Amino acid sequence: MELLECRVDSVYDDEIEYTYWIEQQIYNEEFRPTNYKTLYIECEEDTDGWIICRIYYKDLFDFGY
Repeated sequence: MELLECRVDSVYDDEIEYTYWIEQQIYNEEFRPTNYKTLYIECEEDTDGWIICRIYYKDLFDFGY
Protein backbone atom coordinates (compact mmCIF):
# COMPACT_ATOMS: atom_id res chain seq x y z
CA MET A 1 0.00 0.00 0.00
CA GLU A 2 1.08 3.54 -0.75
CA LEU A 3 0.55 6.47 1.61
CA LEU A 4 -0.30 10.12 1.06
CA GLU A 5 -0.35 12.35 4.13
CA CYS A 6 -1.52 15.94 4.44
CA ARG A 7 -2.52 18.41 7.14
CA VAL A 8 -5.92 20.08 7.02
CA ASP A 9 -6.87 23.20 8.95
CA SER A 10 -9.68 22.32 11.35
CA VAL A 11 -11.57 25.61 10.88
CA TYR A 12 -13.27 26.63 7.62
CA ASP A 13 -15.90 29.25 6.86
CA ASP A 14 -17.92 26.90 4.67
CA GLU A 15 -17.94 23.53 2.91
CA ILE A 16 -16.85 25.00 -0.45
CA GLU A 17 -13.65 26.39 1.11
CA TYR A 18 -12.94 23.01 2.75
CA THR A 19 -13.59 21.06 -0.46
CA TYR A 20 -11.35 23.37 -2.47
CA TRP A 21 -8.51 23.04 0.04
CA ILE A 22 -8.73 19.23 0.12
CA GLU A 23 -8.68 19.07 -3.68
CA GLN A 24 -5.60 21.28 -3.79
CA GLN A 25 -3.84 19.03 -1.28
CA ILE A 26 -4.59 15.55 -2.61
CA TYR A 27 -5.44 15.88 -6.30
CA ASN A 28 -2.42 16.32 -8.49
CA GLU A 29 -1.00 14.84 -11.68
CA GLU A 30 0.57 11.89 -9.86
CA PHE A 31 -2.38 10.99 -7.63
CA ARG A 32 -6.09 10.74 -8.35
CA PRO A 33 -8.03 8.86 -5.64
CA THR A 34 -10.67 7.71 -8.11
CA ASN A 35 -8.03 5.78 -10.10
CA TYR A 36 -7.58 3.24 -7.28
CA LYS A 37 -9.70 0.25 -6.33
CA THR A 38 -8.66 0.32 -2.67
CA LEU A 39 -8.67 3.47 -0.54
CA TYR A 40 -8.52 3.82 3.22
CA ILE A 41 -8.60 7.24 4.89
CA GLU A 42 -7.84 7.98 8.51
CA CYS A 43 -7.76 11.37 10.18
CA GLU A 44 -6.68 12.52 13.63
CA GLU A 45 -6.65 15.88 15.35
CA ASP A 46 -3.27 17.46 15.86
CA THR A 47 -2.48 19.55 18.91
CA ASP A 48 -2.19 22.87 17.05
CA GLY A 49 -5.60 23.16 15.35
CA TRP A 50 -4.86 20.97 12.34
CA ILE A 51 -6.15 17.57 11.27
CA ILE A 52 -3.68 15.00 9.93
CA CYS A 53 -5.16 12.95 7.09
CA ARG A 54 -3.54 9.76 5.84
CA ILE A 55 -4.77 8.19 2.63
CA TYR A 56 -3.66 4.63 1.98
CA TYR A 57 -4.19 3.38 -1.56
CA LYS A 58 -3.42 0.47 -3.86
CA ASP A 59 -4.70 -1.47 -6.87
CA LEU A 60 -4.64 1.05 -9.71
CA PHE A 61 -7.47 0.57 -12.22
CA ASP A 62 -6.34 -0.52 -15.69
CA PHE A 63 -8.37 1.68 -18.00
CA GLY A 64 -6.79 0.17 -21.09
CA TYR A 65 -5.47 3.34 -22.72
